[in-house]
Amino acid sequence: MIFISFLVYALAQSIKAAPRPSSSAIQFRDVPTCDCSNASNQRSLLDIIWSCLVTLFACIWLSVHPNVPSLTDSYFTIVRRRIRIMICALIVPEGVMYWAMRQWLGSRKLASRYKRSGWTTVHGHFLQMGGYVIDEPGRKPYTLSPELLESLLERKQIILPTICIEDIEDKSKGDFLAKGFVALQTLWFVTQCIARGAQRLTITELELVTLAFAVFNGITYFLWWHKPLDVRCPIHLQLLFRNSFIYEEPEEGTPVANSTIWQSFLDGFGNIFNVLFFNVVDDIREEGMMWALRKRLRSLVYPFLYFREILHQMTESDDSTNIPPNSARVPTFYAVRMDVTNEYLLDCTMSFFAMVFGSIHCIAWNFPFPSLTERTMWRISSSIIVCVPAVLLSFSLLRLLFIRPFFVVLVLNIIGLVAYIPSRIIIVFLAILSLRSLGEKAFEDVDWTSFFPHV
Repeated sequence: MIFISFLVYALAQSIKAAPRPSSSAIQFRDVPTCDCSNASNQRSLLDIIWSCLVTLFACIWLSVHPNVPSLTDSYFTIVRRRIRIMICALIVPEGVMYWAMRQWLGSRKLASRYKRSGWTTVHGHFLQMGGYVIDEPGRKPYTLSPELLESLLERKQIILPTICIEDIEDKSKGDFLAKGFVALQTLWFVTQCIARGAQRLTITELELVTLAFAVFNGITYFLWWHKPLDVRCPIHLQLLFRNSFIYEEPEEGTPVANSTIWQSFLDGFGNIFNVLFFNVVDDIREEGMMWALRKRLRSLVYPFLYFREILHQMTESDDSTNIPPNSARVPTFYAVRMDVTNEYLLDCTMSFFAMVFGSIHCIAWNFPFPSLTERTMWRISSSIIVCVPAVLLSFSLLRLLFIRPFFVVLVLNIIGLVAYIPSRIIIVFLAILSLRSLGEKAFEDVDWTSFFPHV
């Protein structure tokens, strides 16, 4: 809603009624008039916004490959979980890419483990995303985790699933055509931005933000290319015989494989509201002015702790690498646990791509902005989203060399998030606000014929 509100505000600011000396006609401010003789080579403000929205939708909704939901999950629950992932992809796309990298490595690890049985990365992804459940008489179906599968195979209680790739892909909602559409839309947008730069045409700040998402989306989509998309129903398996090794049924009402991160988010923001606006006078009277002020400043850290928890869930946390016994589904950001060396290598890789993501925003360093303040804010924010990953990359390299300043890394993570998240939000809002004042070059379309030799 905030994003849409700023779009409406930008559109409203781009058109302003003003009296003219000779008539009372409406004057359009900051939107240049089109050359009617070359109208086919022009684009409107709505064309710019629509192109960015379609690409963003492809990047943060269509490209995300969620894990298999529980058999008891309602359609509303599935959509709500998908929206939460979409919000994460919009605010911290680096975390979603990290999750995709972990699943890519996990699928290759599982495919290598069962290679003799004809398993591929598709089979590895399907097991990792919770594609198999075990049915036992008198018990609710529970997810077959990679660890449980290995244990059952050692005890010869189950036969390794040898389902063919075609049957797995039949459950996927994303065939080659659907996935190709997202890839082509992303590639087309990137190509347009490159062509505009080659022809010295203005690239708007909103297009630049979208371009950064498109580059990230291309990498994420490559990592998830062999992962089935939006599978709703898992494959049911039967045990050859029962054994006391199988976990006992969890107590009634015990949450299974369901992270409390989202409830913590609601509780945290509820605490902010309560602390900031209630009992102010009582706190001052009982504890003093300084204590009351310190309490309210401390409450403002809740959103950053929430986003830090999101990143922790997407990375190598226990909640995202372990599947509790008898779980109805795998955790939202689950992936097979990696060894320490691969984890550090992944940290370095992710920090590098985060620097690339921030560097794309620095392209607008000398772009024309509606005001000097907005340009300064853009420069500061884009510098922050480049420098924070650079610092984390240096410490990831130290960890890779077995130099582990854990306390320093923890402090830097907290400080980095406090600076990084607001900078990301500021850049998005500045990109939207910049639409109210665009130059003539921004409305000129790419002349594709100039790229082809002709007589």
